[in-house]
Amino acid sequence: GINFRSFDDKSLNFQPIIITEFLPHDLDTILKDEQNCNVDHKWTPTKKYICLLGIADGMRYIHGLNIIHGHLSPKCILIDENFHPKIMFPPYFSENYAEQMEISAYLDPELFYIQDESKITPQSDVYSFAIIMNEILTEKSPYYEWKSNDICSMRLRIMNGKRPLMSDNVNAKMKSLISSCWKSFDEEQ
Repeated sequence: GINFRSFDDKSLNFQPIIITEFLPHDLDTILKDEQNCNVDHKWTPTKKYICLLGIADGMRYIHGLNIIHGHLSPKCILIDENFHPKIMFPPYFSENYAEQMEISAYLDPELFYIQDESKITPQSDVYSFAIIMNEILTEKSPYYEWKSNDICSMRLRIMNGKRPLMSDNVNAKMKSLISSCWKSFDEEQ
């Protein structure tokens, strides 16, 4: 819904705000908690697959409307109390360097140098989904093996075909699916 005045604004200024349902989690927090061994016991392998299927179905729906997300990352996926995902579009881009690094890890390499946003394709979201899928299944942040905190060096590695490692706890079929999501981008280059 919409309200014509923010509840936090005590002045007489009318600044409309959008009101959405409350969702207690976001995927980014859940994944970071898991990587820090502070995982919610309800975040089971079944819930992970339900979340992945929900994201894939949500993106299929969005793409069916000829909408491309373009910035899909765990920060853009809100999770309800049953761990069902809801995809949101980010309202702004962060000026925070650390957040830029995190978001860059999920972006399709072509987005690093594309100037005309009308040339972004649904494949950009497929690439980002594969990074998220790998993170959920490996339980490790993307590119955890890289020591550099430099956005330029990270982007250069990604643009040169470097992809996150897949651990042994990811089954062969899921590895193949993730690789095929990346491969379609790599073949375009």
